[in-house]
Amino acid sequence: MTHFTNSDYKVAQGATEGGAEACSLQAAQDDRLSNDGIRSNRNLYYTGTVCIFAHNEEKNIISTISSLLKSVPRNIPIIVYANGCTDRTISLCRQFMANNSQLQLRELPIASKVLAWNQAFDENSKVDYLIFADGDIEVAPMAFEQILKDLRDNPSGIIATGKQLPTWKLPQSPSMNWQQHLVGFFQLPLLQEFLGGAFYAFSRPRLQAKLATKGFHGIPQKVTCEDGFLEFILGPGELIISRALVYYTPGNFDDYIRYLARIRWQNEQLRILLGNQILDQTPSHAPILRKFWRKLLLSSSGKDFLLGLGAVLGRTLFKFINRKKIKRAYHNLGPIDGQGQAILTQWTRAKSTK
Repeated sequence: MTHFTNSDYKVAQGATEGGAEACSLQAAQDDRLSNDGIRSNRNLYYTGTVCIFAHNEEKNIISTISSLLKSVPRNIPIIVYANGCTDRTISLCRQFMANNSQLQLRELPIASKVLAWNQAFDENSKVDYLIFADGDIEVAPMAFEQILKDLRDNPSGIIATGKQLPTWKLPQSPSMNWQQHLVGFFQLPLLQEFLGGAFYAFSRPRLQAKLATKGFHGIPQKVTCEDGFLEFILGPGELIISRALVYYTPGNFDDYIRYLARIRWQNEQLRILLGNQILDQTPSHAPILRKFWRKLLLSSSGKDFLLGLGAVLGRTLFKFINRKKIKRAYHNLGPIDGQGQAILTQWTRAKSTK
């Protein structure tokens, strides 16, 4: 498939059920099979919308929108779903969005990424592709183009996830203390094989069909880990690891302890809420040496593998040293079968709803 540039996309008419303009993307002529299995030597059209989820992101939301504006073609709507915000997120968005028809704002009363996710999923039901982003990230200039290309180039793919990196990987990285640098290092994956909720794209009709096969329309309201839920319902080859780059600012040690507690809480909640559906999707545990050997073979470079291996060792040591604090933070999140509203407010890595 042709590697698109912004000039390859042109406007066509369309609309979403929620009133959001669904602008079409016109791909360059391609005589190969598209992801929909259509062989064509004519222009291929598909529609898309970018959705940003933000809860109390007054420090980050403008930089997130700005970075997406540099990546997303001007005819593609960017909608911010501000959920349960009690800070200046909404007012800053209104001010920034003035006189820019590409940007739209949804104000939701409840702090819940899942509720915001379901609204975005429902009101954009007529588009071909949805791109979801957290309100505290920055994306590379070609991230939008790259993530859609990687998804469309894989016929079995339903969701494509961006490659998550700490912001000190940026050419002009923000000022961070030594704890943030270390936490960013701990979070480097040995090999990313997971769905990162910070930035991902999916085929809207294919994901709806996949959810239906599992008995769902959207994401169950009690679920607080939407990316974990989506990853568990996907089958082999349906999750694509894109080359699109997305950057986040690491927290300090206390933030990371709360983050680790949240991940444990959310994984256990998924098992309780979905039971055998989750267990059936969990891969068998291969011997650890075989896992490392596979990751080494798939790694893009020996340097990346060694950095990832060092991160694993550092993360393991950090968990051991802080195991009591992590356990305390885990218990403070409340009963697993509850809504876990604490997770949606003060207990996340960057105090947002992801």
